[in-house]
Amino acid sequence: MLKFESWIKEGKSPAIPSALVLYKTLLDLGIKPIFITDTKEEFRQVRIANLKKAGYHSWFKFICKGENDSSAYSEHSGNWKTQKRAELVKAGYRLVGNLGGWDDIIIDFLLRTFKMPNPMYYF
Repeated sequence: MLKFESWIKEGKSPAIPSALVLYKTLLDLGIKPIFITDTKEEFRQVRIANLKKAGYHSWFKFICKGENDSSAYSEHSGNWKTQKRAELVKAGYRLVGNLGGWDDIIIDFLLRTFKMPNPMYYF
């Protein structure tokens, strides 16, 4: 198991204060958040419990990487997330924004993109 996966299992990921404020604002505006995460499906319940503990209490969908998806935590994870967003749009969802920290934030069919700092990435 990767050290990163061991850390995920601890369920101690803190909320980024500004992201939590944005999340709560979106809820107040009636927007239904959809989480698309690189986290493997096997860690779904840990991630959900961690999100609730950090102040994220509701969302419309929570999408994790399954066994047949490209490898989690890869440098090309943005491609997977972009594919999932495209599937949502094709299914009739209207995506109004994206909050991300890597290559998954530049997408033509979004109205807004918010880039978050992420200490997990090195340039």
